[in-house]
Amino acid sequence: MVTDNGNYIIDYMPRARVNVEDLERVIKELPGVVEVGVFSGKRVSRVIIGRVDGSTVTMD
Repeated sequence: MVTDNGNYIIDYMPRARVNVEDLERVIKELPGVVEVGVFSGKRVSRVIIGRVDGSTVTMD
């Protein structure tokens, strides 16, 4: 997916358990990465998921 600013959004799901804090750090160190949205559970209290039909699901 490409944002309106021309940035790519990549959805990644590891096949094995990983340390999400380390994963976030490694991704942020990659050249060209603007931001990451790694949901470690420690800093997130709500997740809003957008669906193809335009509806959303909120998880508290």
